[in-house]
Amino acid sequence: MAETKTAVMDITDAEIAEKVDKILNETYLLSTPVEVVNIANFYGFTVYEMNMDSDVSGLIIVDDKDIEGFDTNKLIVINKKHPATRQRFTIAHELGHYFLENKPKKCFSHRDDAGRYDKKERDANRFASALLMPEDSVRREFAEISSSYTTSALINIIASKFNVSSSAAEIRLKNLKLI
Repeated sequence: MAETKTAVMDITDAEIAEKVDKILNETYLLSTPVEVVNIANFYGFTVYEMNMDSDVSGLIIVDDKDIEGFDTNKLIVINKKHPATRQRFTIAHELGHYFLENKPKKCFSHRDDAGRYDKKERDANRFASALLMPEDSVRREFAEISSSYTTSALINIIASKFNVSSSAAEIRLKNLKLI
């Protein structure tokens, strides 16, 4: 696996994979597609869907007291208007902020599609990709089907198997150097 480092969080792909493996083993949610809402719930998060501007995907709030208007102190909100695959990625992305910052007592971050991502956002995307498409599972699935399909068909099959968008599957396959 290629090692990628970033300046802000200075975290490698291997370190992200290690965090993801720990989460999947701790939650016993090892099947695919990964049950990302159950993972969020396991760590005390309540996930809400809300109508948001189309360029806002979601947000995470962690506080030491209940969040006003919600009966929780750990909240992930996703855009109700987005497709289910996008919502799943957003939940995983927001969890990325939480786990990559070592489970802070207070946290606020939002995911939007306006403008460029900074390193923290890219790291959260890398985390989401690794959580929703664990490397061993992707490699195993890819090995089983790669000789029988075109690249675009492979991307769509992986996307379907892991319940992610085709673009997320394509990026993951490229990052793993499978395509």
